[in-house]
Amino acid sequence: MERPIARAPAFHCKKRDLALDALKGHVGSTATWTRPGFRFSVWVRSDESRNIAAIFEDCTARGIYLQKGSAFRVDAGDHRAGRLAFGHAEADATEAGATILGEVAGEQ
Repeated sequence: MERPIARAPAFHCKKRDLALDALKGHVGSTATWTRPGFRFSVWVRSDESRNIAAIFEDCTARGIYLQKGSAFRVDAGDHRAGRLAFGHAEADATEAGATILGEVAGEQ
């Protein structure tokens, strides 16, 4: 059986790789993230020294919507994580979003 990622359009893989490279370059060691297969978002988890509530607020104020991880859990757990979508974003917006997330995480 062929894996879904093997059938993924080249543009999706390019957007995914751009998002991952941008996170690596701008967010660095302040967080970890998943490498999505056939999804259009990255699950980002801050380290314990960061104030994740302030990160969400500051990102929103700067135009980056990071969805809280608790929205995806029945038990409302995972308060250090969030979902960052890249599927509809243009390359410049993805890079700008990762830059802002890195700046905000570095300030916390």
